[in-house]
Amino acid sequence: MTKRQKEFLVALDLKLGNISKTCEEFGISRQTIYIWSEKYEDFRLELEEVREKLLDAAEALYRNAVLNGDLEAAKFILRTIGRKRGYGDKVEVAGDGGGPLVIRWIE
Repeated sequence: MTKRQKEFLVALDLKLGNISKTCEEFGISRQTIYIWSEKYEDFRLELEEVREKLLDAAEALYRNAVLNGDLEAAKFILRTIGRKRGYGDKVEVAGDGGGPLVIRWIE
């Protein structure tokens, strides 16, 4: 990874993962970031880490909102990460024993 790429990643982290703003500051296009990501694995991994930190911060806000009694935040958490426990908006239909659903057309 080049010194410029390292500097870009530090600036990106300070701008909370805003690629457009960081590219503008560095005078480069978003396409340059895609090229760097394809060409330099270490850059790509660090870029992903910056994004993961932002996701962690967003999750922490939702966690705090739920703990403070925010019903909408609780619903969101249940619809997304609570899906594996049976919560969610999506309904899955299966046949006997979880197998394929058989539909018979009667005329």
